[in-house]
Amino acid sequence: MRLNIRLLVAVGVVGMAASPFLWNLWIRSHYGPDIFQPADVPSARVAIVFGARIHPDGRLSPMLRDRVDTAVWLYQAGRVEKLLFSGDSRSEDYDEPRRMMDYALVFHNHSYFPNFPYLRVLLLSLYIPPLRY
Repeated sequence: MRLNIRLLVAVGVVGMAASPFLWNLWIRSHYGPDIFQPADVPSARVAIVFGARIHPDGRLSPMLRDRVDTAVWLYQAGRVEKLLFSGDSRSEDYDEPRRMMDYALVFHNHSYFPNFPYLRVLLLSLYIPPLRY
């Protein structure tokens, strides 16, 4: 009986340790043709940037920051014409699209400030206010 429990625990530990690698393998096998390096992304009119967590102090989560950085890079490289920031905007204090746009303007504007079309695209990107029921 003790041997069965030890074997079960060992298999569980090995399974948990291998699960990230197996998950990555499954993702690559199913979605590999649709995953691009930034330089290989086909040109598009619009890049939709999906939201993610915003910390209570207003900072973007690392995942969201990476999404916005990549989107701005794609825009600057001429791979996309416009950026569409999408996300939760349930209140004035929690507005993912607005925070994403603010981050893009503040952290990526330094070299593009004289470039008015860049500012215009970000400022005029589609912003849908929260629906009130």
